[in-house]
Amino acid sequence: MRRAARPATLRLALEARPDRELIPGALVTVVATLHDDGDQDVPDATLRIGVPPDAEPVPGSFARDESTIDGEALLGAGLRLGAIPAGGAVRLRFALRILPGTEPLDLIGAANADGVPAIATPALRLRRRAGHAAYDTPKPFFELEADERADLDELAATPRPAHVDARSAVEAAPEAPAALPRPEPEQILELPEAAAVLELPAPPPIPVLPEPAAVLELPKPEPVLELPEPPPVPELPGAASEAAPVATADPVLFRAVDPEEVRALERIYTGALPHGLAALALLSSIAAVDGPAGEALGLSAFARSIATALPRAVVAARMGRPTPPVVTAVALAALRPAADLAPDPGGRLGPYLVVELGTQAREALLAVLGRNLADPFLRGVQVLLAVAPRRLTGIAAPAPRFEDALAAYRSAAGSWLMRVTVRRTVDGRFDPLTADDAPLHAAGRAVVDALRAAITP
Repeated sequence: MRRAARPATLRLALEARPDRELIPGALVTVVATLHDDGDQDVPDATLRIGVPPDAEPVPGSFARDESTIDGEALLGAGLRLGAIPAGGAVRLRFALRILPGTEPLDLIGAANADGVPAIATPALRLRRRAGHAAYDTPKPFFELEADERADLDELAATPRPAHVDARSAVEAAPEAPAALPRPEPEQILELPEAAAVLELPAPPPIPVLPEPAAVLELPKPEPVLELPEPPPVPELPGAASEAAPVATADPVLFRAVDPEEVRALERIYTGALPHGLAALALLSSIAAVDGPAGEALGLSAFARSIATALPRAVVAARMGRPTPPVVTAVALAALRPAADLAPDPGGRLGPYLVVELGTQAREALLAVLGRNLADPFLRGVQVLLAVAPRRLTGIAAPAPRFEDALAAYRSAAGSWLMRVTVRRTVDGRFDPLTADDAPLHAAGRAVVDALRAAITP
């Protein structure tokens, strides 16, 4: 009896070498193989691969067999591969450079063809070497290298900070110690006479102070201070301790979740709004920019400036008018990448979006804040993406769905920002604020839906 022909079926396999013990600067070769497991040809297949923000593709490394392919399409809207014969496969490869960071890196692939089922592929996780410190200054994933600029016709050079001034300031520093040998303070310290003055033990005989001690015997109010019994009633103290890991000396960036702001985001994602503007609204609404660290770095003032300009841009976009600038020079001038960061004081209640600034995360953030891009919009998204939250605390139950949605959105936004940065540099007429990007928009809508579900009792 003859076996019935199986319909065409797409199956994607992702491999990477090496895939563990990765350090900043390491090169990883990624191989994507798209199979047709059926007995019929796939007429026209499309493949898209999402790259995490802590890795950057190597230009010129994208190939299908021995032929060069369009890497921007593969990492963006999707690369058309054409027909795949029954039982056949298409093999693509490219290289990634690992950037400084603290989290594992997930590669996400998606294949599709009209009328052909596709087997879902789990994310390919690349693992870093535990405890490895970056040997180079962390660099944003989307900033172009010198060899990348050579591949573009009209790529503008990114301004770099003037290190000469910094060195001259350091060289000038030794002159100050020359003025410091002032023995006068030591002579002032010879004022042990003051110590003799402090021998005024005359005050000690005035132990009239024990009487206040008797006043301090007012432990009668202590029963009133027994009011900490209420904390067990609202179990919020437990949530607060979850929301603020105060036991560590690390700074923390956080943001309180406002249900009204979440409802506003839902309206943004249900309206006909340009995808770039919607992405800026989402990032500025969830970015962890508050607390002592946020104030010291100028992130709080930066986010407030963007939030003030967003409503006018949204109204203009919905009326079909040119959108006014949202990220301005005033907002960017508020950033202070050289600020000292204090430990997190803790003591918060309620749901909070959190970014812990350990040593490596802090170095990576300060490096991003210290860099520059000529385009204010791209620079603003660069900063907001650097402080995108990692988790949600202070809620009754864990929110794995929301944290997974956050991770997927950071990956999608990182790929999108890299694409529009390159395109904006090459084509000055391209406006990433008003351009559409379906995968990015879908990932943003998933974040908003998951956040609403996480904070709704």
